[in-house]
Amino acid sequence: MSQPSVLIVDGDQDAALSLHELLKIRGYDVRVTLDTTTAMVAAAQRRPDAILLDIGAGGDITGVDLCRWLRHGADGGKALIIVITGWTRAEDQANARAAGCDHYLLKPVDLQTLETLLQGPGLDS
Repeated sequence: MSQPSVLIVDGDQDAALSLHELLKIRGYDVRVTLDTTTAMVAAAQRRPDAILLDIGAGGDITGVDLCRWLRHGADGGKALIIVITGWTRAEDQANARAAGCDHYLLKPVDLQTLETLLQGPGLDS
């Protein structure tokens, strides 16, 4: 069974590249974007199995709006959307969940928890 393809969306380049390397070492097919605008294009072209989204990433739309767009996208919103953020307010989590995220994790993310979510039912290609 192959690992799922993952799109990382995070405006913090160091955090995004660190997560990229950790997942790549584990065999995931990973792509990084640093803003929501680029993420929209990458998600439409690539249709990843999972999207790791920092809702604080900059761009033409908010991270929450990107989550909503991804969930209602052309592929029927099948991708697993995991928010990974430093935003701790209950309101932020509620907004992300209302937009369609599947999981809401706080930075720094526990890699074992993340990998368990990425290996969840229906994500093995």
